[in-house]
Amino acid sequence: MTLSQAHSADGRYALELRGISKQFGRVRANHEVDIRIRPGEIRGLVGENGAGKSTLMSIASGLISPDAGQILVDGAERDLSSREDAIRLGINMVHQHFMLVPNCTVAQNVALGAQGGAVLKRGGIEEQVSAVAAQYGIEIDPRARISDLTPTDRQRVEIVAALARGRRVLILDEPTSVLGPNEKK
Repeated sequence: MTLSQAHSADGRYALELRGISKQFGRVRANHEVDIRIRPGEIRGLVGENGAGKSTLMSIASGLISPDAGQILVDGAERDLSSREDAIRLGINMVHQHFMLVPNCTVAQNVALGAQGGAVLKRGGIEEQVSAVAAQYGIEIDPRARISDLTPTDRQRVEIVAALARGRRVLILDEPTSVLGPNEKK
């Protein structure tokens, strides 16, 4: 499936997946999937449960490797063999299941997640986390312990952490799946 045939002014896509295929045993998760995303573009990937959406996003973010196909970032083919490879290229994913350390603070979790492509600098991490959150209108206390936060606030931490790592491509994998009806609004 091709989601976009358009391209950026210089002819490059921020992210392009060509012919991506992935199989787990006898289960085919993705078969020759094509996706092209321009800089600044917002895309939605919809499908039934088990259609391979999360698998495809895990490939795009370096968590798993495809069996076949190419991944291009800004027109150049890249080997995303790890999450760190993707983060260095500015591709970040907010997972539907929290990947936070409960006994640490918001700022500590953001700093931990910044490995590989951090825009955070040494010292003043709490202030930097506050600045990133404020830039996007996200209210979160950088000193709060993760275990004390609501699911909504934990999701905000995940988003702030991804934004602090770099913002070329931000993938949200079912970001409202853990939220109640009021929190989704």
